[in-house]
Amino acid sequence: MRRLSGDTVKSMGRQLCSLCHSAPAIALKVVLDQVCSYDNLVDSVVEAFKYLTPLDSDVMFYVILKILDNPSSNKIKDDGVNAAHWLQSISSFVSAFSHRHENQGLGVILNYVLKRTVSMIRTEDAPPVFDLAIVSDTILRLASIDVMANAADDQILALQGGHYLRLEAYSMVSSWVLPQNATVDTVVAAGSENRLTRRLSGWLTAMFATSGQALSFAMAMCVHAEKVLSMSTMPLSNVLVIYDREIERVYQLFHLLSSNLKPEKYAKLIPGPHVLVEKYGLSWGLAILWGRPSVSVVLNGGLKQWEENGEHVKAVIVEHDTQEGADEEDVPNEPIREAPAS
Repeated sequence: MRRLSGDTVKSMGRQLCSLCHSAPAIALKVVLDQVCSYDNLVDSVVEAFKYLTPLDSDVMFYVILKILDNPSSNKIKDDGVNAAHWLQSISSFVSAFSHRHENQGLGVILNYVLKRTVSMIRTEDAPPVFDLAIVSDTILRLASIDVMANAADDQILALQGGHYLRLEAYSMVSSWVLPQNATVDTVVAAGSENRLTRRLSGWLTAMFATSGQALSFAMAMCVHAEKVLSMSTMPLSNVLVIYDREIERVYQLFHLLSSNLKPEKYAKLIPGPHVLVEKYGLSWGLAILWGRPSVSVVLNGGLKQWEENGEHVKAVIVEHDTQEGADEEDVPNEPIREAPAS
């Protein structure tokens, strides 16, 4: 590990992965412990791990789960607000490894974080879940979606556009505005990075959508943030700092799903605002945030039918549960608005 660097990663990486293959559980535990202690090893270890076999990769994610679930490890710094250094390092490693190798083992880590969050929600006086830093770092590293605290004017204008223009607007990490003296190589490199970001963001979104975790993660993160706000065992200043950070992560996940999913697919995964409030207990602000795309799909469908038929069309907003489904006879018959015939 001491001789592993950016210059020796090819030669030392083969030796390291050969050693890991002979005793993966022991060797990978030592390597990941070093990564937790020294975050400057993250990029070198990720590059060296390209020689790991699929079996070794599975063992590596198992070791990561054991590290995350170690009850003797403190996940909070002494300030009571930020995640511990080792947790930040392992979060950076997971996101960097997934960005480099697109390993499906990331789904196992995300599922663990989801179960930890749900367990915190159901437990009285439980501390905040700092493992959610893995979700935030993964979205930031793979999809380049960051909170638009200091968005440029071009990005704000792009958010008013269509599906693909919003994708470009959310690419905060990549170069949005190239300098005036940019060379041809700079333009080509920026375009290649943007194409890679679009592919990785689509891969990450598909992982949320196909595993059925999109709605679960959205609801768990929202309820977790609201529960943090009601904690009485922490100083008010710490509560507000953690709450702001959790809301930023909620917006990160929302931008990922709404930007990479077609509206029709999004509406099948996330129900409307009334269902989110009545069944999942969300506040109206967060429920409208997550349910607005689903409502837009219903309204757009009614307008298209109106334009095609040119006759009386009833545009009805139907609130349904995507988990259990709703039968056609359960749909209310009262029209919200009836358009006159042309």
